[in-house]
Amino acid sequence: MGMENLLMRNKNFRSWDHAAGSGHINAPTIRDHILCTTTITKGKCFFYLETDYEDISSAPHLDCIGTNVSGSGSSSSKLSILSEPSARNDFLVRGVATIQHGLDSIHQELHDVVPTLRAEIAKNTTLQQQILEMQTAAEDMARRMLEMQQQAIGLQEQTLDRLATIQSRVTAILTQTYELHEYPIPRLFIILPKEDVTRSESLRNVFAKQFKLYFLCECNNHHNPQGAAAKTTAGASGGQGMMAMQKQEIHLARHEGYDLDRPTEFFDKYGSYVLTLLQMLKYGAVVAGVVIPPLAQFRITDGLDTAKQSADALYKSMEPKVDSAIEFLQNLSGNQGSSSTTTAAANTSTYSNNLEALEGADLRQLSSFLKIKDEGRVLGNLYRVVTEEGHVKWVCLDHYRETYGLSAQRELREVVEMNRGRYDEPTGTITVELVSPMQARQFYSILSSSRYVQELRLTMSWDTALEDYRNLKDALQQSNVVRLELVGNMTSGPKTDILNRNRRHDPFLQLMAGGKLKMLVIKGLKDFFERTSKMPSIIHIRTFDLQSSTMTGKDVPQLERLIQASPMLYELTLLVQHVDATFTLLSPLIRKLRRFRTLTLHQMPRTTVTFQYNPTTNEAPVISLSGDGIDSTKLVLMQRVRMLSIQKYQEPQHIQDLVQRVVKKSSSLEVVEIRCLADHFPTVTEWIQKEIHGHKTLQRFVLNDGFNSVVLRDFQNTNNSAAALPTSELELQEISTCGSDDPTQNLTTLFERHGAEIKVLDLDHNFTHLQASNFLQSVRQAQGSKMRLLTWDITKTWDGRIFRDMLPALRMCDPAVLEWVAIKVNQGYRDIQQPGFVTVLDDQSGRESLGMILKKKANRLELRARGLNVIISKLQTACNGPFEQLEELYIRGFEESFGGRSVKWVQSLMQRDISARLSSLSLSPTVQETDIRPLSSTSSTSSSSDTKSTSPLASIPAPISAPATKRLLTNITLFHVHLVPYSWELFIRSIDFLTIRHLDFTLTNFADPELVQLTTRCLDKVCKVRAISSSLSLMHLSEDTSLSLSLSLSGLGKEDRLEIEDLKEQERHGLMVWLDQTAVTHAVVGAQQAQIEEAKCLWVRFGGLETVGSVHT
Repeated sequence: MGMENLLMRNKNFRSWDHAAGSGHINAPTIRDHILCTTTITKGKCFFYLETDYEDISSAPHLDCIGTNVSGSGSSSSKLSILSEPSARNDFLVRGVATIQHGLDSIHQELHDVVPTLRAEIAKNTTLQQQILEMQTAAEDMARRMLEMQQQAIGLQEQTLDRLATIQSRVTAILTQTYELHEYPIPRLFIILPKEDVTRSESLRNVFAKQFKLYFLCECNNHHNPQGAAAKTTAGASGGQGMMAMQKQEIHLARHEGYDLDRPTEFFDKYGSYVLTLLQMLKYGAVVAGVVIPPLAQFRITDGLDTAKQSADALYKSMEPKVDSAIEFLQNLSGNQGSSSTTTAAANTSTYSNNLEALEGADLRQLSSFLKIKDEGRVLGNLYRVVTEEGHVKWVCLDHYRETYGLSAQRELREVVEMNRGRYDEPTGTITVELVSPMQARQFYSILSSSRYVQELRLTMSWDTALEDYRNLKDALQQSNVVRLELVGNMTSGPKTDILNRNRRHDPFLQLMAGGKLKMLVIKGLKDFFERTSKMPSIIHIRTFDLQSSTMTGKDVPQLERLIQASPMLYELTLLVQHVDATFTLLSPLIRKLRRFRTLTLHQMPRTTVTFQYNPTTNEAPVISLSGDGIDSTKLVLMQRVRMLSIQKYQEPQHIQDLVQRVVKKSSSLEVVEIRCLADHFPTVTEWIQKEIHGHKTLQRFVLNDGFNSVVLRDFQNTNNSAAALPTSELELQEISTCGSDDPTQNLTTLFERHGAEIKVLDLDHNFTHLQASNFLQSVRQAQGSKMRLLTWDITKTWDGRIFRDMLPALRMCDPAVLEWVAIKVNQGYRDIQQPGFVTVLDDQSGRESLGMILKKKANRLELRARGLNVIISKLQTACNGPFEQLEELYIRGFEESFGGRSVKWVQSLMQRDISARLSSLSLSPTVQETDIRPLSSTSSTSSSSDTKSTSPLASIPAPISAPATKRLLTNITLFHVHLVPYSWELFIRSIDFLTIRHLDFTLTNFADPELVQLTTRCLDKVCKVRAISSSLSLMHLSEDTSLSLSLSLSGLGKEDRLEIEDLKEQERHGLMVWLDQTAVTHAVVGAQQAQIEEAKCLWVRFGGLETVGSVHT
C-alpha cells in the first residue's frame, strides 16, 4: 500500500500503457509485479525494484517514480511481491528509519560544514570588498592619470607657446639691425648672480640680491662668409689655426663682468630684455642663421688654456645661476613666491609683453648703469665689425682676428701712428689729421685696401681743392668705411681751384649716392650747399649731419632736393638760424619719408631741439629741448614736448618761474632736467616736491650741476599726505665750494642733510672751519661716509684746526671705501707771498694733524705752487715719508729748480721696506741677490763721482712684499720742474719700476744721455726680475691692479713670437717707454726666458710729449 500510495501521489502517474500494446494496466496490477527496496547512501535515497519483466526498460512508466531503478540483470528473474501488510509495514518502517538515519547524517554533515562555509563566505566577502576597493582605487588612479595627462598636454602646449613666444622675441632682438652711430656698445648682455659679494656690499644691501652683467659675443657666419674655408685651412695647419676654428655660436665674452651701479633702475629699464636673453640661453634658438646653443651646450669661448681653466668653474655653476636670474626677474613682475610653471609662464608673458629690441639711445645709456673699472676700453673686451649687409656686430678678439688678419692690421696701425693718428681696433675707428695732399695720398692707399675700418674721423688741415675731395671719395669707395666724419678748415679753397668753386663739394654727394657710405658728418666746410652743383636722383645716405656753417635762405632749395632724393634717410642734423622757421619748412618733406626718425636742429647759442618721429604713425613728433636759450623758441609751449633740458645754470627763482609757466601747464612733459648749483638742491627739491606733485605725465625731474644730481620721481600720486610726495634719489659725486653765492647757509644745509653721501669735496678759501666742523659732524652722525677724495685750493689763511678735526672723522669712514683723503695744495698760480698753506703749516696743531693724515690716509698728493722748496720745507718738518697709502704723486712747479732737500723729501715718500721684499722672493739664476741693494745704502754712499759713471745704476729694487694694508706708488708726475743731474739720479734710484705704471717728466730738464741710460738699465732689470718663478708675492702686491695674462713662449718661432708681441701690444701689455717722441719697445720676452709672469704696462713720458694715453694693464 505504501508503494502504491507513493506511486499514486506522483502527479505524473495515471496509468501504465503496456509497451507491447496489451491494454491498460491499472495501479493495483503493479503490486503483483514489483518489489521495492530502499537504500540511502550519502544522503540519497535509492529504490530497488525487482520485477518479473524480462526487460526492465519495457516496464511502463517507471520513470514516473523519480527514483534510481535497476534490474536484476537476468531475464528469468521473478518479481518478489510484498503481499503481506506486515511485511510492507516493516519495509516502510525500515525505510523510514533508513531515511531518518540519512537525514541525521545530512544534518551532522551540515553542522560540521556550516562554520567552514561561513568562514569561507566571510573570507570571500572580504576579498570581494578588497577587489571592489582596488577597482575603485584603480578607477581613481586612471582618472588621475587622465587628468595628469591632460595637465601634461596643457603644460606642454603652454611650454611650446612659451618657447614660441621666446623664439619670436629673440627673433625680434637678433634681427634688429643697427646703424653704426646707434650701436656704440655691445647689445647682447645678461646678468648672473654675483658670488664674490664683499662684506660691505652685504651690509649696505642686506636684502638685495647682487648681480653682475656679462656681454655676449655675436659671432656667426654673417661677419665671416669664408668661415667654412677658414676652418678647413685651420684644421690643416694644426695649432696655428686655433683662432680660425672658433665655433660660430653666440657665447659669453672673455671678461670678468661688471657690477651694477643702480640695479633697481637697471632692472626697470632692461629687465624684460635681459629676461628674454636668459631664456634664449636656457632653451637655445636658431634665428636667421644665428645659433644660440641651449644651456647644456653653452660655452664661454675657446682660446688659451688659462682662459679655459677659469671658464670651467663658470660652466659648472652656469645653469643654476641662469635659473636663479630668471626666477629673480620673473618675481619682479609682481608675483613673488609663485612656483608653478603656469604662473611663471604668465609672469614672463606679463613682464615681457611690451618687449622691443633696444634702441640706440638705450644702448648708449647702458654704460651709465655699470661700475666700469677698465676706463678707456670697450665694454666686454669686444670688437666691432660691420657685415657685408652693413649690419653692426660685436665679437670677441678671437673671432675678430679670424675675420681680419694680423699683418694687415699692423701695417695700418703703423701708418696711422706715423701720421699722429689713433687707431681704435675694437671699434674699427681711425682718427687722424692730414696736413698735406701727399700725406693724404699715402694714407688713402692703405685705407682703400683695408677691410676692417668702419669709421673714419678725418681732419683735412690744408686749403683743400676739388681734387683732394675726389681722392678721398675714391679711397672710401674701395674701403669698408660706413661712417665718415670730416672736419675742414673753413677756407674758400685755393685760388687755382676757382673754376671748380661751384662744384667743389660734389664728391660728397657722389659718396652719399654710392650706397656704401651710410653716415656722413661734415664740419668746417664753408658754404656746403653753395659749392654743389646737380643733386643726384637717388641718395642712399641714412644719417646726414651738416654743421659746417649756419644755413641761410640760399641753402633751402638744395636742402629740399637732398631730402626728396633720400628715401632711406633716417636722421638729419642741421645748424640753423631759427629753429621754429626751419621746423615749419622741413615738416612737410620729412613726413613723406617712411623711415625717418630724428631731426636735430642746433641754434646758436647752445640751443638744441630734437624731433622724434614714429614712422608707423602719422602723429606729430615728440620734441626734446636742451640748451641755454630754449626760452626764445615757441616750441617750449607745444603740447608734444616730452623732454626739457636746460644746460645753463639757473637760479632757484628762475627754476620756480619755469615750473609755473611751462611744467605745470604741460600735458605731455615726461622728463625735466635743469642745472643748478648743488648747494641749492635741498631748497629747490623741497619746493618742487610740494608744487608739482600730482602731475599726470611727469616721470622725472632732475637737478644736476655736472657732477651731482637729485632725481625726483612718482609725481602721479594725488594724495596730499607727506608720504605721497615725490620720492628723491640723491647722487653726490663731487661738491665744490667754488662759486657758491651763499656758502654759509646753503652748503651748511647740504652738509647737514646729505654730508655722508658726498664722494668728492673740493674746497676753496670760502670753506671755513665752521663749515668743516658741520660737515665732519654729519659724517660722524651717519657712522659712515662715501668720501673718496678731499682737496683744498688754499689761497688764504686757514684755521689749522680743520686738519685736527679730520682725524675723528677718518675713523668713521665706511670700511668698504678705500683711503679717501688726498691733499691738493694749489696756489692758483698766485705769488707765494700770499698767506695760505704755509701759514697753516706754521701752526703746530694743524701741522701735526696734517702730518698724521698724510702718513696714514693720503693716497694722492698734489703740489701745485710757486716756491715749491718753501712748501716742501714746511711739509718736511710735519711729515717725512714714507706715506703708507700713497699711490699718486703730482708735483707741478713753474720752471723752478728743485733743491736737494726737496728731492730727499720726495724720496722719503716713495721709499718702501726693501728688507721685507727680499725675504719673500726666490731669485732666478739671471738675477743675483747681490745685485739688489737697499735704497738707503745707495743714497748714503753716493758721491759726485757716481754721477759721472758710465754705469750709474747697477741694480733696481726687487718687488715689494708689503702688508695688505699698504698701497703701492704707481703714478709719479713731475711737471715744469728742474733738477740737477745728481738729484735726478737719486730720484730715479728711488723709483720702484716693478710697481710704477705712469711716470711723467713733462717740461723738465730730463735730457742727459746718462739719465736715459740709467732708466734703460732699470727697465732691463725689470725684465729679468719679472722672470722670477714665484709669483705669489707679486700677486699679493698687485691685488688691486689688473694683471696681464701669463703666456708660455718656450719653443715658439719668430713669426709666433711676433704675433704674441702684437697681441700684448693690442691688449696693452709689455713695457712702453717714450723718450723724446721716440718709441722704444722693451720686450718682456727675453731670449733665455721661458715665460712672462704677469707683465704690466709702463708708460714713461719725458720732455717733448704733450699728451699720453691712459694706461690699463
